[in-house]
Amino acid sequence: MPEPHTLPLTLTVDPRGKVLLCPELLIALGIKHGAAIELLPPRQRNGGRWHLDVRATANRRLTHTRHTYPCFQTGYQLSPRHFGWGRYNRLTLVLDLAPPEHPGYYALRPCLTLSPPAHVPQPAPQ
Repeated sequence: MPEPHTLPLTLTVDPRGKVLLCPELLIALGIKHGAAIELLPPRQRNGGRWHLDVRATANRRLTHTRHTYPCFQTGYQLSPRHFGWGRYNRLTLVLDLAPPEHPGYYALRPCLTLSPPAHVPQPAPQ
């Protein structure tokens, strides 16, 4: 696991389920292009943890080129409640630094200070 004093290890998800991972997160977890991966939303209505599954049984694949961020499309239907009922265009999730309960199954928590509010214009995706 990464040292606590390093930059936050984050990923960003939008309401359509597109997940973008920061390069530091890939390095810290040892995730490579084409790896099995999935983002699981919280199961509880009022809170709960997001999880990043990088076990071999995950049903999505990480893709990227030299000119794009590592990304994948989650297979889960995301609810507007995950995005503050329209308050956020995208949600930034931070990796918990505690060791995972199961190898390859990492807990994430929302970081609303890094998530852009819906009323702020966002740059067009490339």
